[in-house]
Amino acid sequence: MVFNSGEVRLLPDVGTRGMDGGIKLADAGSIWSHADQITGGSFGTAKYVSDLLVRWSDGEVTDYTALGDKGFGAEHQLAKPKSAWKDATLVTAGDFTGGNGWDALVRWADGRVSQFQDIGPDGVGNGVQMAPAGSIWSHDSVMTAGSYDSNGWPDDLVVRWSDGETTMYAHTGATFGTEHMLVAPK
Repeated sequence: MVFNSGEVRLLPDVGTRGMDGGIKLADAGSIWSHADQITGGSFGTAKYVSDLLVRWSDGEVTDYTALGDKGFGAEHQLAKPKSAWKDATLVTAGDFTGGNGWDALVRWADGRVSQFQDIGPDGVGNGVQMAPAGSIWSHDSVMTAGSYDSNGWPDDLVVRWSDGETTMYAHTGATFGTEHMLVAPK
């Protein structure tokens, strides 16, 4: 969890009984107050979901591999400051393509959606456009990915739209999966 103050806490035991105080990884006043988008995933060489993809306010993108109770692990710069990533408004990660690393879906300020496949310490991978500029995707407020149905792979994408509708795109791969409305618009 990244607070506006720059404090970062790892919450390893989130469950039915709630969250404990977590493990502090960075104090208030740290550089982490400039982390605009973060998403967890498997972007390194580890078998488990222990990595963190960060889009910083200046457009830099970094991958922290092997994040844990001892700290952030190794930092890898994937995009330099002042890159096109400065225009990324939403970022989420999942295993959409089944490759060696997880993938990221990025919604840009102009409504485009891109998928970056097999992100790892060496870079953001192959970019695929999933929706063009000016698309309906400029109205998504929040998106997250995971295995929400019984198929396991590829991951599903869940989106909450600006009108309150919540939609799942089941089995999202290099294209959006089958659309299922979970919550009707207001």
